[in-house]
Amino acid sequence: MAYLGSHFDLSRASAALEFDRRAAMGARIDQPSGATIRIAAGETIELDLIWD
Repeated sequence: MAYLGSHFDLSRASAALEFDRRAAMGARIDQPSGATIRIAAGETIELDLIWD
């Protein structure tokens, strides 16, 4: 299980999460401040990203 916060740089996320880290460099999840996304083992989700 992994938790991603709204202000967390995705390129630094758990190595267990599979995604294009180079493309996500400097990006964060487009969620309200303080929001957290929970990702269960084996779960596939899509997230909207934003770059500041």
